[in-house]
Formats: sequence, structure tokens, C-alpha cells
Amino acid sequence: MANYYEKIQYLYPGIQRVVYWQTQYDGTPWDNLYDGIVWENEEIEKPSQEQLDNLDDALVEQELSNRHETERKAQRDTKAKVDLGLVAQYRTAKSSDANLTFSQFLDSLEELAEDL
Repeated sequence: MANYYEKIQYLYPGIQRVVYWQTQYDGTPWDNLYDGIVWENEEIEKPSQEQLDNLDDALVEQELSNRHETERKAQRDTKAKVDLGLVAQYRTAKSSDANLTFSQFLDSLEELAEDL
């Protein structure tokens, strides 16, 4: 189940000046979890509890997962480009498949590693 912070991230990717406290400062749970949102962003209006509650948890979780995977692969691809051995292997693989992208090549290596 997505929490309020995740729902805010879903609505406003990369938003800043928003914090979510899952408990009060003394560690006791909130009577209303919405009260844990500390909204200091002056550019975007704080969504109402009803707006956040109406979001589909599964949709929020899937979208955030997709975003995380996209970011992970972008970082992976950037780091891998400095590995001359991988670059050489990619060039060899690309000679057999001109449409092969570097990211697709790395995806195939990850799939192979999962099979081990």
C-alpha cells in the first residue's frame, strides 16, 4: 500500500521541500496519517487528503517502480560506458545486430546473470 509521500512523488516527480513523518516526534502514530505531511513547497499547492486517498495504490507503486528501474538503468548505462571490456563486447554484439542499443546489450547481460 502506497503511503502519502509515495503518492506525492507519483503526482509531482522530483518535488522538493516536502517531508513525510510516519510517526509524531515522540514516536507515537498519527491519529490521521495525512498529518505527517510537512509541506514547505511554495510552488505547488498541497494536495488534499481526498485527492491522495483517491489514487490507486497499485498504480502508484507500479509507476514509482518503473521510474526507479528507468533511473537505475540510466545510471548503469553511464557507469558501464567507461568499462572498455564491456564496450568491446558491445561492439562485437552490435556487429551481429545493427539495431542493438548499449542499454539492450546490458539488459541481456543482466538476464544472463539471473540465469546463473
